[in-house]
Amino acid sequence: MAQPPAEVAPTAAAASDSTLTVEGGITLFIEPPGELFTLTGTFTKKGTQSSFLMEYHASFDDALTLGPIGDILPGITKAVGFDGVANALTEATNALKEIPGLGLILQASLKITDIGINTLSQTYQFGIALDFSTLKDPISLNGITLRALSVKVTATKETT
Repeated sequence: MAQPPAEVAPTAAAASDSTLTVEGGITLFIEPPGELFTLTGTFTKKGTQSSFLMEYHASFDDALTLGPIGDILPGITKAVGFDGVANALTEATNALKEIPGLGLILQASLKITDIGINTLSQTYQFGIALDFSTLKDPISLNGITLRALSVKVTATKETT
């Protein structure tokens, strides 16, 4: 009579060959300006190594607009519990409004153009733009009008 096959426990090599991938997202309503903002990402685990990848990239016209810098900075710091910083920022922005030219920066709308998190490559990105197109008095010189200033910072941690 034949014996039933013996059960074999998975080996460590077999376990490390399996991959788990979970995709998800979060949608936020940001008020003001009353826009929906969706971030999506992927969590992957292969063996003992896990990683998270999330990217958001938008053109200037499609980027998430948060509103004038002078209005949102104190609100952000207050929302994360830094009341002292919020008060200092309010005082600083009020002082900047009095300096010719610098007050325009505070009236510019802040746009988020890029967010990137890749824990596998340990690369992180953040891009913003200052939108001057909505100013009551645009910044112009000899027929050239400043529409925006933008910056994207990418940081990668070197691995050895």
